[in-house]
Parts: sequence; structure tokens; C-alpha cells
Amino acid sequence: MTKRPSNLDRTLKLVHALTQSIEGLSLDEMAALFEVNRRTAERLRNVILIHFDLEETV
Repeated sequence: MTKRPSNLDRTLKLVHALTQSIEGLSLDEMAALFEVNRRTAERLRNVILIHFDLEETV
């Protein structure tokens, strides 16, 4: 049985991925990184937007 990553684990992994990306990540790329659906990736992104001063591009 594999242990599911906690929300903190996923959030920290996403912060790290965003710091490594010059152009940022799309929601689809975030979803693929975590093997989750787009809505879950959106929630993770929103948590980061609350706590960090990030620029969201469209």
C-alpha cells in the first residue's frame, strides 16, 4: 500500500516546481505533475497564491 502525499507535501512540491520554471506552469502541467485532476491543481495553486506574492498570467 502506497502512502498518499499530504497536502503540505504536494504544496511544497508545487512551490519547488514553480521556482524551477522560468515561464511558470499551466494548470494542466500542475495536474500532470501530481497525477490529479485540473480542479485539484487549481486548489493547490490557490493556496500558494494566498501565501506567496505570485503573478498569475492568463
